[in-house]
Amino acid sequence: GILVAGIGVTSSRSMISDMTEEELHVATTQLASQATNEYDGDWAFQNGDLYKGGENVQAELTEEMDALKADTHIEYSLIYGKTRAASTIKDQIGKDVSDAVAQTVLGGKAYFNPDVVIGGEPYYGYYLPLKNDDGTIVGMAFTGRPAADIQAAIFGMAVKEGLVTVVVLVLIALRGEQAAPCGHGPHQRI
Repeated sequence: GILVAGIGVTSSRSMISDMTEEELHVATTQLASQATNEYDGDWAFQNGDLYKGGENVQAELTEEMDALKADTHIEYSLIYGKTRAASTIKDQIGKDVSDAVAQTVLGGKAYFNPDVVIGGEPYYGYYLPLKNDDGTIVGMAFTGRPAADIQAAIFGMAVKEGLVTVVVLVLIALRGEQAAPCGHGPHQRI
């Protein structure tokens, strides 16, 4: 029973992590696509504001990301170069992502990490390149979920699996007690 519960918890942890990665991949792809295609022209970041095609889009994109967060409970950021230009994680606007993340994503690759630390808090995070219309990579789109939320889901599944295992073991024990012969030892003849 313990072995089965352990395998179940390990499988659940892996499944939840995989599902979270896929969810964040879809959300990040949507964010990058929407932000890029909503406005014409190249990205720029000047005086703390994000521009697309010469138009200041900071307030509008922030409002859109805040609405997405309200619906999905996912954190969203647009990063110009290494700097968070617009984000639902308000205290991180203007701060840089790590060099490891920047090197990977600005190099053209997606980056998923179930232990990204942002403002001292661990997140499951997904980053994709943010591009100008000509395909030049100028930054990153990010989505993330607090690791505490994911760990709570894993813990909840572990508790459920543990309870099911205990119930099954109790039922098996009760069934075994009912099936045991009364008063006859293993070596008695009838």
